[in-house]
Order: sequence, then C-alpha cells, then structure tokens
Amino acid sequence: MQDLQQRARVVLALCLGALVAGALALLALTDIWHGEQDTTLEWLIVQIAAPVILAALLASTHFLRRVLAVATPPSPGITERVV
Repeated sequence: MQDLQQRARVVLALCLGALVAGALALLALTDIWHGEQDTTLEWLIVQIAAPVILAALLASTHFLRRVLAVATPPSPGITERVV
C-alpha cells in the first residue's frame, strides 16, 4: 500500500508538471501564431513540453492499470493475476 501511495504522488507531480508545461506551450504557440520575429525560445518550450505531457500520460495510464489490477478481484478460472 505504501508503494501505491508513493506512485500516486509521483504521478500527481508528473500531471501537475504536464499542466504547467501545457500552459507554457499554449503561451509559446500563441506567440508563434502572432508572428514574433525570433521564435527559437518558443519552439524550445513546445519541444520540452511535449515529452513532459507524454510522460505524464503514460505514467498515469500505467498507474491506473496497476490500481485496477490490485482492486479488481480475479475472474473465476484464472489462477494468477498479471500486473
């Protein structure tokens, strides 16, 4: 149970980081859309935000699969649970 709580905290931190990265990427893309002269920094922000958001999505999906595997009783006839 302690391991599950620790993983939940890690996934929550990743999701909050993804929320911040998404907001920064939105602001950067707005600057790009409005035709700023030098958009190097804006594109760098978008390139950094994409893997952060992807990592949060994958981590939360993996975590929810593990939680459901622990919380769901095994079906009759299945002798072991794959986690």
